[in-house]
Amino acid sequence: MGEAWAGRVARPHALTFAVAAWVLVTALATLFSLSPSVSWLGELSQREGLLTALALAGLHLAAGHAHRGEAHVRDTLTVVLGGGVVAAGYAQLQLAGLDPIHWQGVHTYATQGGIALRPAGPLGNPILLGAVLAAALPIALVRLASGRGDAAWLVPAAALIAASLVMTLSRGAWLAAALAATASLVGAGLAGATLQRAAWTAALSLTPALLFGVARASGPIVARLAERVDGHSLATRRLIARAAMQLWSERPWLGVGPDAFGLAFPRVQETTLWRNEWIGSPVHAHSVPMQIVATLGMAGVFAGVAWGIAALAAWLRAWRDLASSRLTLAAIGGSLVALCVAGTANVVGLAGAALFVVLTALPAALEERRGNAAPGDRSARALVPIVAAAAVCLAELLSSVRELQGLTLARKALDGPAREATTPSEWRAITAIRAESAWSAATLWSHDDALW
Repeated sequence: MGEAWAGRVARPHALTFAVAAWVLVTALATLFSLSPSVSWLGELSQREGLLTALALAGLHLAAGHAHRGEAHVRDTLTVVLGGGVVAAGYAQLQLAGLDPIHWQGVHTYATQGGIALRPAGPLGNPILLGAVLAAALPIALVRLASGRGDAAWLVPAAALIAASLVMTLSRGAWLAAALAATASLVGAGLAGATLQRAAWTAALSLTPALLFGVARASGPIVARLAERVDGHSLATRRLIARAAMQLWSERPWLGVGPDAFGLAFPRVQETTLWRNEWIGSPVHAHSVPMQIVATLGMAGVFAGVAWGIAALAAWLRAWRDLASSRLTLAAIGGSLVALCVAGTANVVGLAGAALFVVLTALPAALEERRGNAAPGDRSARALVPIVAAAAVCLAELLSSVRELQGLTLARKALDGPAREATTPSEWRAITAIRAESAWSAATLWSHDDALW
């Protein structure tokens, strides 16, 4: 609204209407949700409610508006690649036992030869890390294949990303990275990169990662690749998918509500899953399409398909009309392939969703254009978007700080010695402190059922 008041909003196109349709469907599904409050704020560990959908839609529209040429788009892709390098480097610290943060719920994979650590980086889960790294890898590969970037840092960056991706032991991320790398290098070849350079790029960037994986965790890697369709992980996912379809059959048009999967799932959970569940009660269908079907129904499916078709049409149109930008389009296309494949097989999380909404906005922003406002305009009307953005940021910052304060207080209710290690008087004192902390946390951030 602030941008419109300033006269700087571009004419909407098909992708804009598709994103608006997605927000509208999410709002309707929230209104008729099993729990509108959960669907508005989102479940505690995911935050994929309507509030997040609005933020992602805003990020998409802002990305399309803020980028005004290929130079801007390349800068954003550099940021994505840099974020992937940072996440991959953090994962290597975890593998080396040098993680400065004590994370809860460390992920491991057990084989006959021992237990392998699955690094999660700063994303909290190896599957989420794998999805982000798979999306970042094509950017480095295309730049190396095209000769546009500095090989002195791009080769180590690609190797580091690939090495950490291998160690996540996420087969969905492996498949996503393989297909994305292939698609991006083929696109680079069609855009003018030589086959020899593309082959050299792939070999020099990926071989060190494969050697590292073999040396560090050859047993777990082979075990993951050899895991059968009826293996524990895939069998459990199949049960979750079947439950998701049952939830959809009960509420076919708008689903159970955004991020209400965990709330509705126990009612349709099969006995086998009650007896043998390795992640507790799931809050996600472990597949983006299945999650959409269960939580947003057929309306969500139509809106999601419309977004995908509109994004593909925008990418193809840019490929046809902007021949000089095809290498950049190859990198964008490879990253989107990675996110789509990873999302079909796994969860991609908010980081993957943020990448998706930004990347789908970039092809239409490749053509050089100017805004309606004059350069250097500092009139009151031109400052409206800045003031509006600052107000929203301040409100969100205060809300986030309040929530973190509540969670920090709640942690005190969990820490401390066990009852067996204390005297009765000590235990009464500890219990009083814990009760006070828990009450303060729930009072400070009253929207969270887990705190209550």
